[in-house]
Amino acid sequence: MTPTPELVARLRRFLGEKIPPGGTEADTRFEDNELEDLLEESQTIYGAASLGWTEKAGMFQEEMGSVEETSTGSERYRFIQLKDRLAYAQTMAQDYRRRELEELDGQSKGGYILSIARPEVL
Repeated sequence: MTPTPELVARLRRFLGEKIPPGGTEADTRFEDNELEDLLEESQTIYGAASLGWTEKAGMFQEEMGSVEETSTGSERYRFIQLKDRLAYAQTMAQDYRRRELEELDGQSKGGYILSIARPEVL
């Protein structure tokens, strides 16, 4: 699929990678050239989103580190567990993969070739 600025922006929305106000693409997990690569590797934008969510799942461990809970004085903070984030990313990847298959299935309308044999006449 050929990337365009509109497709890159749409893919960024599908991946939940909104550029913060006053920020740049470097403030997100994916830069535009990485999103363009995902689009080039896929047949549809849904396939690119599926690949993107799969890549995001791999990024979670590095981002989260090994801390699951912390407390300061009487305040206690519990972070989302890695397995929950991975499950969410995998669910999103599967959903976009399903959408891609539905779109590709709708595009592949095949035709029929008929062959008729002339009957023998006495």
